[in-house]
Amino acid sequence: MSFSSIGGGLESRGGSPSARRRTPTVVACDECRRRKCDGTHPICSMCSIRRRSCHYDAEEGESRQKALKRKHDQLEASHNELSDFVTCLAGQDNSTVLNVMRKVRTGGDIGDLLRSLQSRTASRSTCTGSDRRERQVLILSNLMQGTDALPAIEHFLDAFVNDRLWIRGYDRVDLDLIRNRLFNARALGQILASSAPIQQISSRSPSTAHEDGLRQSTKQTMWRDESLDVPLVMLSASPWTRMTDDDLLVSRLVTIFLNYQNAYWRYLEADLFLQAMKLAHPPSDFCSSFLVNAVLAMASLSAEYRAVFVEAGDYTSRGRQFHEEAMRLWLLEEGRASVTNLQALVILSMEASLRGKDKLGMSLLAVAIQLNKDLPYHTPSSTTGGPSALSRARACVGWTAHFVDVYVIQPEILSIV
Repeated sequence: MSFSSIGGGLESRGGSPSARRRTPTVVACDECRRRKCDGTHPICSMCSIRRRSCHYDAEEGESRQKALKRKHDQLEASHNELSDFVTCLAGQDNSTVLNVMRKVRTGGDIGDLLRSLQSRTASRSTCTGSDRRERQVLILSNLMQGTDALPAIEHFLDAFVNDRLWIRGYDRVDLDLIRNRLFNARALGQILASSAPIQQISSRSPSTAHEDGLRQSTKQTMWRDESLDVPLVMLSASPWTRMTDDDLLVSRLVTIFLNYQNAYWRYLEADLFLQAMKLAHPPSDFCSSFLVNAVLAMASLSAEYRAVFVEAGDYTSRGRQFHEEAMRLWLLEEGRASVTNLQALVILSMEASLRGKDKLGMSLLAVAIQLNKDLPYHTPSSTTGGPSALSRARACVGWTAHFVDVYVIQPEILSIV
């Protein structure tokens, strides 16, 4: 028998060796893992014959190592997404949390809910950051406009910057209430330290504040309770001005003027002015409607009460009504020389310049300088304050007018020339 016939017989019985060799399966299904599996997707032949479920851990043509890596990446992404979702949800308010959980229970997609929360949180953070900066600037500018001694200001700033004050939630600080008042450093510290509304702080004793849950950090500096925004003295708006009938507003503006502008320039003698204004019996050697409106106009430039704004939000309109009323009253005076007229003119000249009306300020000061020359220093006896009191007021405003002319106006004129 020839070898060819033997080979032919083998081929006829079993086919070629390459034909009989089984194609290796990269990944078997879960059921056939220990049996022969042809790797057919989605159901292998063995599972199809036995009519059972067929499941592959790997995709078609994917090795087991690649499948494990893919599963790991999927689990990591799912874990990170869920972790971010929980973290983001923890920073939301109760109503938002309840709303989101309802969506989760009804089958809402975690990824979609997370993206919605993140977009809301980002927009709110931007808004909150802007509001926080606005309130910080307002608090510090309020402090700058106060009349505290330098050590008190340094003490407040040290506590404010180094976080020794528990800062209330900035959304709970009424911006308008802060804007419409002037506080000293101790009062500002109390506002930041207290969880109560600003309106209630002045009426609460330290024990009441503690009982109501005064929130403090462990590093907080304690601030003693005191009245907030209380005028030096309560004064009547009538008969001194017709622009407002709010006695409290007038009293606060006069307090601002005496504590700030008059403390530096000494336009008038505070004791004589307050005594005459409180009596409210014009005419007076120490108070007049012209002078009061000039005082209110200048004080309004350092105040942020709603009532001083002629146009809401326009800072240049503060006190414009008092300024215009003072100018009207000056025209009615027809150039009469008196201590109150001289005081009012010097105040108005500075107030007009601060208001951006430089030419008007210079012209008013020129009139005041001439009036200062015409008005004698040795005044006759007066029934309201005596010669010494009127002489003191006259000497005070005379020196102020001279100082403003020599050290403020003349250098400005020379710089223009």
